[in-house]
Amino acid sequence: MRERLLETADRLFYAEGIHAVGIDRVIVESGVAKSTMYVHFRTKEDLVASICVAAAIPRASG
Repeated sequence: MRERLLETADRLFYAEGIHAVGIDRVIVESGVAKSTMYVHFRTKEDLVASICVAAAIPRASG
């Protein structure tokens, strides 16, 4: 579920911008429960930070 949230948020944020996409939209489009979102990410900022870290890891190792 965590990966699904990350992939959905990354796609939406890239297409529409971080400020334009709310957490509820990420939840609906990823098909997970709101409680599941908050198990993995306490805030939208935590979700954004996790996306940035995930994007940086391949670049740092490659």
